Amino acid sequence: MSKSKSNKVKLCRGGGYSPVFHDVTRSKQFSRLKPVSKCLMFKLNDAYIPASRENISVSVVNAAKWIGCNKDTAAKAFKELESAGFIKLLEHHIWQRCKARVYRLTWRQFKGREPTDEWKDA
Repeated sequence: MSKSKSNKVKLCRGGGYSPVFHDVTRSKQFSRLKPVSKCLMFKLNDAYIPASRENISVSVVNAAKWIGCNKDTAAKAFKELESAGFIKLLEHHIWQRCKARVYRLTWRQFKGREPTDEWKDA
């Protein structure tokens, strides 16, 4: 008798991966974003790890280094993502203590709760 084949998909690369959902990337809100904001959104999604790193703390300067732009451009990208409803600010920065802003992704689960999908209402 032959062995049954496993239906598991084998990954061709090592390491992790960050899923991007089609309802998010095919939405009108996403298509209206500037390319820099889309790039930042993918980098923030890459930093997200379910159940261990759902709060994403990143400074504007470090985000600018991630996506290769000026810090002012990165700040505008954060504002655009926030106004579009893709990210939500949880904690403000305190530059005297070298503490960066903390965000959450609204299309991903957060602390065991379902996504709020605020981008659908924006």
